Amino acid sequence: MFFRIAKFIPVLFLLTFWNVFALEGDAKDKNAGAVQKHISLGYQLLVQGQPEKAIEEFRLAIKIKPRAPAPLIAIGDAYLAMAKFNEAIDYYKKAAEIDSRNAVLYRSLGMAYSYGGDNDSAVKMWDKASGLDPKMPLLHYNIGVHYMQKEDFKKARDEFIKETKINPLDTQSYFNLAICYGNMEDEDNMMRAFQDYLKIEQDAARLSENREKIELIQKVFETEKNKQKASEK
Repeated sequence: MFFRIAKFIPVLFLLTFWNVFALEGDAKDKNAGAVQKHISLGYQLLVQGQPEKAIEEFRLAIKIKPRAPAPLIAIGDAYLAMAKFNEAIDYYKKAAEIDSRNAVLYRSLGMAYSYGGDNDSAVKMWDKASGLDPKMPLLHYNIGVHYMQKEDFKKARDEFIKETKINPLDTQSYFNLAICYGNMEDEDNMMRAFQDYLKIEQDAARLSENREKIELIQKVFETEKNKQKASEK
């Protein structure tokens, strides 16, 4: 039995964390405000679906402060949004040479590796991120999706459980947790996770769509149980 209803958090959602990369210690730096202005404008353009123009703003920030990791990370984010994974990896690595203890950076680098098909490197980067910040939002979610895609549902389950403890209102983690239990043929825990999902989902359209999926999955389980009962007679 295999249900696949998992997805990575969209890249642009992750970009809302860009302010984590603010230039620490630069309060007295007269250029810091200009750098942050270009970065902020660049992310606005990225969210609007204009990654090339966003990169132009990020490059202007680099010209002002070449050794700042923030604009390098931002360019990596832009290339990630454009599905240019090798370019994203290159810029994330450049940023890591300057700031080797940035957990969010390693999370993004792991995503670039994962999207690019290098699963081993992705896990290594996520392990680094987890070591630096075990409670980082979305980290365990993305690792969980990674394991779901490899059909390793036990490991995926463990990651989604970690994510729900960090963020008890993360609806998608509960939903994917239920899918993991379903593929492990653990119907009781599957339904508990679905019930947790239904309690906290606030998006009406998504709730309606997922109710239909849940009902379908329940029917599949009922059909399987009926077949098993019939074969035992």
